Amino acid sequence: MDQGLINRHKGMSAENIMKVKEIALVAPTTSKRKNDEEFEFTFTTTGFTDPEWRDIFKKHYGSEKARFHGSEFTLTCKATDLESEISRVKLLIMSTNEDYQKKREELIRIIEENKIAEKEAAINKNLEESEVQEMFSNFKV
Repeated sequence: MDQGLINRHKGMSAENIMKVKEIALVAPTTSKRKNDEEFEFTFTTTGFTDPEWRDIFKKHYGSEKARFHGSEFTLTCKATDLESEISRVKLLIMSTNEDYQKKREELIRIIEENKIAEKEAAINKNLEESEVQEMFSNFKV
């Protein structure tokens, strides 16, 4: 797991980390011709997609022709392929939501493990200092 991601969420509660809205397509908003064969179709979504969610989706889709930005989704394809591509995208969005949820659960587990490790390190540091102080107080010159 990315250390930067862990650090960004370090002070958050598990509830806040898990407070994410599942993404889905809501409605078409615009369409415009991209080139001789393709159109660019834009849809609104149920919520804002963060970079982590978008990265997971990109891995699932495998092409730059489907992009999320903020709470919008843009698909570039032939008009005749729109229905099949949107069906595919909807399935991949569901997979992305599931993977994102799992990644969030893993993030919480790692953050909790790090908190325990930090607490144990602080206890060990205090024990070491007290042991050194005891040894020093018994030191003979």
